[in-house]
Amino acid sequence: MIHCVLAGLSYMFMHILNVGVGMTFSGGLIDLTLFGILQGNAKTNWIYIVAVGNAIKQIEADCAITIAPGSFAYSRLMYHIRYMIDRIIKNEKLNSDMIDYTKTHCAYAFRIATSVCEKLDEELGKAFSEREVSYLALHIERMRMMEEPAAE
Repeated sequence: MIHCVLAGLSYMFMHILNVGVGMTFSGGLIDLTLFGILQGNAKTNWIYIVAVGNAIKQIEADCAITIAPGSFAYSRLMYHIRYMIDRIIKNEKLNSDMIDYTKTHCAYAFRIATSVCEKLDEELGKAFSEREVSYLALHIERMRMMEEPAAE
């Protein structure tokens, strides 16, 4: 039952990002290749799928945590990254000014967020403001406080 909910959320999430990658029954790598990559990013925006996944993996690695896919924490982080990318693409400004606070009280998370945003900038060709970095840092700090360290 949870798979139905998660599948629905992922479809909604990709629709909001204007990702138009079709799929057959599996929704796997072959579908991504046939209906996304081969049709071109200009038509399908398939690169956003990869960008969001890479960002989450980088946060997990840098924080030495594992965020369970399908968990509320994972969904929350995924949605934050998705909206952050959407704001950057649409040139919308974030109305949050927590830069000084996050640099002081969440310094480690701020460094991770900076690294994640630099990688996203390379992947998407869009610069992320320091406000976006600080807002992501707050979410990363929350993840670090909530999640268990990754098993070695």
